[in-house]
Amino acid sequence: MGGEIGVNSVWGEGSEFWFTLWLAVLPSQAESPSVSKIKSLRALVIDSNTRHADAVVESLSQWSIQSCAAHSTEEALHLVSTEAPFQFILIQSSGAPSELRAFIRKLHDKMKDMPKPFLIRMLPLGQLKDVHHDHRDIFDASVTAPLRSQDMLETLIQSGNPDRNNSIGSVSKVESARLEVKANHQTKILLVEDNTTNQMVAKQLLKRAGFSPDLAANGAEAIHMLSEKAYDVVLMDIQMPVMDGIEATRRIRDGRDEVRNPEIPIIAITAHSMKGDREYFLSVGMNDYISKPIDAEHLAKTLSKWIPASIPNL
Repeated sequence: MGGEIGVNSVWGEGSEFWFTLWLAVLPSQAESPSVSKIKSLRALVIDSNTRHADAVVESLSQWSIQSCAAHSTEEALHLVSTEAPFQFILIQSSGAPSELRAFIRKLHDKMKDMPKPFLIRMLPLGQLKDVHHDHRDIFDASVTAPLRSQDMLETLIQSGNPDRNNSIGSVSKVESARLEVKANHQTKILLVEDNTTNQMVAKQLLKRAGFSPDLAANGAEAIHMLSEKAYDVVLMDIQMPVMDGIEATRRIRDGRDEVRNPEIPIIAITAHSMKGDREYFLSVGMNDYISKPIDAEHLAKTLSKWIPASIPNL
């Protein structure tokens, strides 16, 4: 490949291995319109763990989000009082719920004359249900550690512009979008998604169409629920912990886990919309797919193709 490789070694000090390689520069790619909407926004990362806070700040910088870190509640309150307004505030807190709520109230007091920011809680893995039930009223979304860039990006994009005026796939869009599909209380949809913001958006879209979806956080949970209850259609995320959507679909189709309906329509929900994705998803047993951020009209059209097929009396 036209490069070189070598080693420099000094007795008692150590060795240095190196290589050179000639690589072609890729042509510049057009930036996603969704990403462009969050560029140059400002974020405050509140985390007592300095290394973790710095890592989050660095991750946000890849989308040109101007970020700074606060390592204590006092520092955070000082920054929101003295810095330009933040559109995102990410908070990691291991304290008592009452302390967290008191801190959030102080934050709001400091920002009462500013546009309301989008509050995101950073959670240790395994605490997802706790935050959604106990802190739904104070946080807009949550992400779990270790943070995945894709999860973070989806959460930020789903919030869109945090002033809610131009959100993409966010609740403000849900308010004005209606799914034009047949729905009734007997239609049973299983939503399989690990990202809490995507869960919120998808469930809100479905509920406004008259559906009451059940939720599974990964493929393993989905298979268990499909073996316990009969569903009419599955909305399946692709990248999830424990078991991803591809493996879950294969297990559903081959019947090894004794799900009630191995032929149930499965619609992939994916952040990837590259050429050939549809063919790949079909090859592993999925019936269709929709892209993130979720578009209400596309979701409606896709569901309308599969719900009548699985519910003859609609």
